[in-house]
Amino acid sequence: MSIEASPPSIQRDERDSMIYIKDISKRGICLLSHQQLWPEEKLLVFFQHRELRATIVRCRRLGEFCWECGGEITYFRFHDEQADRSIAD
Repeated sequence: MSIEASPPSIQRDERDSMIYIKDISKRGICLLSHQQLWPEEKLLVFFQHRELRATIVRCRRLGEFCWECGGEITYFRFHDEQADRSIAD
């Protein structure tokens, strides 16, 4: 995962980070992260030859260095296909 956009008051590392995908649906994703994510942050996630972009809508702390975050998927692409699929339309 990489964070593409954050509110101006939040300083983020430009490094990619690992996450666990807890659940995924046609319109949303639930993930576990080692850092807190804030609503309106925009993510880029790569997994199993797929790429998706999502906007965080909620985040709750489960424990030390463990947050469960939910996001709305705005873009989805298979890397082995030529056609992109925009979900925002």
